[in-house]
Amino acid sequence: MAAGTQEVRNSYSIFEKFMDYCPISSVLMDDRGMIIFANKSFLKAFHLSKKTIGMNVLEVLPIDFARSCLRNNELLLELNFPINTVERAILNDNKEHVFSICKFPVNFDGISLIGCWATEK
Repeated sequence: MAAGTQEVRNSYSIFEKFMDYCPISSVLMDDRGMIIFANKSFLKAFHLSKKTIGMNVLEVLPIDFARSCLRNNELLLELNFPINTVERAILNDNKEHVFSICKFPVNFDGISLIGCWATEK
């Protein structure tokens, strides 16, 4: 294995471990809402599993919440500037949850991605 490849794997491993200890729910998605990365706090807050990675928010989040998420993604990409919102969702526990959400653009190799931090109010 090339030294560069091992270095990238080690970097990702460190990043993933760091994010798993982060108490803030964090997710990275593409412009269509495809989930690229989600930390343990995000998965726990939204009652999801690691199987969610690679799926679209429309498939895994409550539909109204997911649609609002996608609308805000469009606004974020148009502004190319962080936005803050407050969103409500009824999750799998049948309770309403209120989240304070910060979305920010992440440009990576010419691809526009959306970073998102969510904390429950």
